Amino acid sequence: MKRLPIQLISSLLLAAAVLLPAAPAAAGDNGPTPAVKAEFKKLCSQRTQLVRQLVKLDNKAADAVAAGEDPVEINAKQTANQDELDLIQLRLESMAIRHGLALPDVPSPGDVSAAENQTEARARAMFRAGEERTNRIVARRTMRLLSRLDFGSITKE
Repeated sequence: MKRLPIQLISSLLLAAAVLLPAAPAAAGDNGPTPAVKAEFKKLCSQRTQLVRQLVKLDNKAADAVAAGEDPVEINAKQTANQDELDLIQLRLESMAIRHGLALPDVPSPGDVSAAENQTEARARAMFRAGEERTNRIVARRTMRLLSRLDFGSITKE
């Protein structure tokens, strides 16, 4: 009977000894340093770039197969990029756990295509004003040309 309270007290003291040193460190912790955040962001960008490169290599390999070629070299590049992507993903996951950072999802090839489509749409929007001016000039010239034509000779029987 005496043994149970002694064991309970010793367990509580052990737990307190383990948890108390971590409490001041956690209380003064304001999150990851700016250098850690910058490295995390850089690794996320590298990961996205590698996904884009893999999409390009996948398309290149598919084109080679469709052309009847053997895409061995392209497959080797794909494997190297995938290995690098896996290492970066592992590093990001460990940083996220260690520093409490939110790890964005790995972009899928469709997400990369959507991002490229958005970039293309923004570029088209930038050139839209010039395209509209060009179309107005072409419309004016077309109307001038049509006004010079003699439609009466065409409609006479």
